[in-house]
Parts: sequence; C-alpha cells; structure tokens
Amino acid sequence: MRMHKARGASSPAKALPLAGAPAPQGLVGMSVEEMLAEWDYLTPAQVFSALAYYHDNREEIDCVRHQNSYAYWQEHDAPA
Repeated sequence: MRMHKARGASSPAKALPLAGAPAPQGLVGMSVEEMLAEWDYLTPAQVFSALAYYHDNREEIDCVRHQNSYAYWQEHDAPA
C-alpha cells in the first residue's frame, strides 16, 4: 500500500494511505474506531491529524492520488 509522503518529515499525511488506497472516498462512513482497526499501528491522534491534513490540503493530495492511479499510469507511463 503506497503512503502519501508530504513535504515535512513529520507530516500527518503519511499516517493514512491517501495516495494508493481507496481513501478518502473509501473512508467515507468509516468511524475513527474502524480506521484504527484497519490500520492498527496508528493512534487516534494520528488519524484525526491525517484527516485534518487531508481537508486542509485536499487539492494537492487529490492531485497526487490521481497521479498514482492506474488510469494515469495507463495514459502516461504504460508501455505501448
């Protein structure tokens, strides 16, 4: 699972797999408790921090997620 690495080394964005997982759309409807069960190495503070970071940087993260998508790969990088 590919993790989104933000500019800062201690950025909360790396806490959730925003770039390669079905997040954040896949997270819609998930409670923090469900996220903690899915990613048991995270603390509640990390989940809340990552979600807040996503909401504050949605455009940039969505762009990175798109560039990491299979559809983008097919269009730009796949062998002909």
